[in-house]
Amino acid sequence: MAHGPPQPADPSADGRPDQPEAAGPPATSAAAADAPANADAPARRWVWPVLLAAVGSGACLRLAHFPFSLAELAWVALVPWLLLVEARTRGRLLASYLAGLVYFVWATQWVRVADPRMVVTWLALGVYCAGYWLAATWLIGRLRRGWLPWVVAVPAVWVGLEYLRAHALTGFGWYFLAHTQHAHLPLIQIADLGGAYAVSFVLASVNALALVWLVRVGPVRRWFGQPSPGERDRPGLPWLSTVWVVALVAGTLGYGEHRLGQEQFTPGPRVALLQPSIDQRISAGRDPGEVNPAQTSQRGQVVQLNEQALALDPLPDLIVWPETCYPDDWYRLAPDVPLEWLSPQDREVLRRCAAWPEIAASKWRTNALLGLNTYVFGANGLQTRYNSALLLRKDGTVGGRYDKFHPVPFGEYLPFRQTIPLMRLLSPYDFDYSIEAGTHPTRFPLDMPDGTRYFFGVIICYEDTDPPLARQYLRAETGPPVDFLVNITNDGWFNGTEEHEEHLAICRFRAVECRRSVIRSANMGISAIIDGSGRVVALPGPSWAESKRIATVLTDTVPIDRRHAIYPHWGDWLGQAAWLVVAVGLVGGFVRDWRERRHRRQLVAGA
Repeated sequence: MAHGPPQPADPSADGRPDQPEAAGPPATSAAAADAPANADAPARRWVWPVLLAAVGSGACLRLAHFPFSLAELAWVALVPWLLLVEARTRGRLLASYLAGLVYFVWATQWVRVADPRMVVTWLALGVYCAGYWLAATWLIGRLRRGWLPWVVAVPAVWVGLEYLRAHALTGFGWYFLAHTQHAHLPLIQIADLGGAYAVSFVLASVNALALVWLVRVGPVRRWFGQPSPGERDRPGLPWLSTVWVVALVAGTLGYGEHRLGQEQFTPGPRVALLQPSIDQRISAGRDPGEVNPAQTSQRGQVVQLNEQALALDPLPDLIVWPETCYPDDWYRLAPDVPLEWLSPQDREVLRRCAAWPEIAASKWRTNALLGLNTYVFGANGLQTRYNSALLLRKDGTVGGRYDKFHPVPFGEYLPFRQTIPLMRLLSPYDFDYSIEAGTHPTRFPLDMPDGTRYFFGVIICYEDTDPPLARQYLRAETGPPVDFLVNITNDGWFNGTEEHEEHLAICRFRAVECRRSVIRSANMGISAIIDGSGRVVALPGPSWAESKRIATVLTDTVPIDRRHAIYPHWGDWLGQAAWLVVAVGLVGGFVRDWRERRHRRQLVAGA
C-alpha cells in the first residue's frame, strides 16, 4: 500500500478535467514490489520546479513595485504561478500560497518600521493577503473546469479578488497589479471607466495569453506535466484569445491617447503645501498627555514652514497643513449638549477655539486647511476624538470641517479590542488611542479675489487608497462636484521607506478615476500636485526619491480639469462583473462534473 496521500477518485476534486497519466516507462515487477518506497517519487520530482515557479512569480511581481520599479515585469510576472495552476502535480495550492507570501511579506515590510510591535501586524497582514493567491489558484482551476478560456478566467478571478481585498475587513487597497503601471499614462487612462481594476484586467489578460502559448512549448509542457494543446481548448481558441487580448491592449492604449488629447486644464488657485520631516515615532509620544521635548521641537518646524508660506509673493490662496501636524487641537460641543453641563475649564477651551479663526485671519491674511485632532464634548464632559481637516477662511470664519471616514486599523483604532484581548499585542501603544469615524463628506468653499469660487474635497491619509471615498465628491447625491481634491497625510511613521513612493503612485489613480487634480501635503513626503490625467506636475525635489525626508514648502497652481468620468458614477462595476463571471463559471464547472459522474454511473450500470 502506498504511503503518500490518496489521489482523488473524482476528477473535479482538483478542479481539472480527466487527463492521461504522465508518459513514462512501464513499471517493472521490481518497482511494483517496492511500491511503498517509490510511491512519492513523482511528487518529489516536481518539488523544485514548483517552488521556483512560486517564488519566481511572487518575486517578479514585487520587483515591479517600488523601490525597484521594474514595471515591465508585471506583464509576465503571473505566468510562473499560472503554470502551477495548470500543473498536474501535488502541492500546487501550497506553492501558490508561498507565492503570495513572498509577494506580500516582502512588499509590506515597511509596516514594521512604524513600531517594533508592528512586526506582528506586518506578518499577519502578509499571511492574510497571501490567502488571495491560494483562492485564485482554486477558482481559476474550477473556472477552467467549466471550459472558460484562460484569457477570461484569469482576469476575472484576479480583478474579483482585488475588489474583495479592497473591501473585506476594512479593505487593503495596496499593491494592485495596476499600481505597477502608474507612470504609463496612456495605459492608466481607462481608470476613469473602471477604476484601477480596469488596468489590472488588461495586465492579467496579457499574463494569461502568455501562458496560453507557453504551455504549447514542448519542454515546458513536459516539465510541468501539461496536457497536450488539444486536451482542453478547441484548436482555434489560442488564436481567438490572441485576437481578443491584442484588441484589448490596443483599445486601451488608443483610448488613453484620446483622453490625453482632450486635456484643457485651466489655472486654478495657487496653493502652498507644507511638507515637514517629522519622525512620527517621536512626535506621537507614548500617551496623549505626555510632554515630549522632541515633539515640541519638531512641531515648531511646521510653524516655521507656515511662516515661509506666508512670506511668499504672491500670497497663496490656500495653505495646506499635513494630517495631525497642527500643534493645537480643535474643540467643539456636541449639538445636543448644553454648555452648562461642561466644567469651567472646558468652557474656557471652547471660548479660545472660537477665537481662532479671527486671530488666524488677522495674522495669515489667507485661507488655511489645517490637519489636526478634533475633540467633541458630549454628555458629562466625555470627549470623542476625530482626525480632522479644518478650513479657516481669510475672512475670519470657519469654512467647514471634515472628519476622517476610514480610520486605519491598528494605527487609529484596534479592531475587536473589546472581544479579543490578545489583539492588544498588535497595538503600537499601551493606551486607548481610538478615533471615531466621520459621517459625511464636506465640500470646502474657496473664494478667489476675482470672485471665482472653487470647491474641494479632502481625503485624509490612506483614504486615497480607498476609491469610493474620493469618487463620492463627484456624485450628485452627496453635493455639487468638487473642482479638485486635497490629500493630507502623515507618513512620518515610515522613515523614508518605499511606502512614500507607493502611496503617491496609488494616489495618481484617484486623479484619473475622478478627472480631478489631487494636491498632497505629506509629512516626510511625498507632497505633490497631480493633474486629472495622473501626471505629477509638481514635486518638492527633482525626483520622487529626493522629495521625501525633506522639510519644504511646495507652491504651484492647481490645474482645473472639467472632463467627465464614468467611474465616479458607475462605481466598482468591473469588480462586481468579475464576480458574476466567476459565479457563472463555477456553476458551469459543477454542472459539467455532475454530467460526467452521471455518464460514468451509466457506463458502470451498463457493464
